[in-house]
Amino acid sequence: MVPADETSWSLNSVWALLSERARVLVFGCRKDAATRETLLPKALFEGGLVSDDAAVYQGFSQAQKCGAHLLRKAIRLTLLEPASQRYRRFLDGLLELYRTACRFAQDRRLGETGRRHKVDVLSDQLCELLGPHAHRRTPTTDTERDFPHLVEELPRLLGDDELFTFVLHPAATGTNHEAERTLRQPALDRRTGRTSKTARGARRRTIVVSVLESLRLYRSEFTLPHVREEIGLSAPCLRRQEAGGRRLAGAGHEPVPAAADHRRPAAAERKSAAPPAPHRHSRVTLTPTARRP
Repeated sequence: MVPADETSWSLNSVWALLSERARVLVFGCRKDAATRETLLPKALFEGGLVSDDAAVYQGFSQAQKCGAHLLRKAIRLTLLEPASQRYRRFLDGLLELYRTACRFAQDRRLGETGRRHKVDVLSDQLCELLGPHAHRRTPTTDTERDFPHLVEELPRLLGDDELFTFVLHPAATGTNHEAERTLRQPALDRRTGRTSKTARGARRRTIVVSVLESLRLYRSEFTLPHVREEIGLSAPCLRRQEAGGRRLAGAGHEPVPAAADHRRPAAAERKSAAPPAPHRHSRVTLTPTARRP
């Protein structure tokens, strides 16, 4: 399962595609179906996709839509209409359904048949939750317009088998929080103006950030020395310094050690050093010049 997400950036958008072995962040791409097809072709991709319900992520053979996005929509309705018991009961029922699905997904005793039975149980509970809200009302406010959309979105995802995929496949997750967390730093860079301004800079950032984020999967201690050790920066730097020293020695110059410290000497060393010899001026004997007659 590959969690995926995208957000706006200084140049178009930035995409995050995550897997168990690598992290890929692509900066400076457009947020459209053509970009998604280039990064993750449907004809070649054999895994599952965990994402929100955006149009660019639709049409995959195996997918899981983010449950947190659905809960946020229901929470928004209760915040806009706190006195509405209808929205509150719907949110409580949807939250309890999601928690039940998470318990089924974490139950390692269930086999394939047992998990499919649990999905059928969850589907029946969802239909019971949506039953009283199936009849449309004439909307008079924004919340009354958004609530029918949420009620119609849930059965559509259920019919496409994109709502409880994480129950059938324990390796999947019910949300794409991991992809969202990965994009927090690029979003912060966008707000503070620390972004690339050219396509060349976006490509460089794509390579550097993707390599560093992928290293987090394999390093228990993610520090600069460990990163240098992993990508092999230390050895090439030392080889370049040694090669430069040999060239200087061949030219008759004294090579500079690789670990030489060119800073000013300490105060104690300066005091212990012998004072320089006083500068002696050479005396010049002036002879009187002959006067003109």
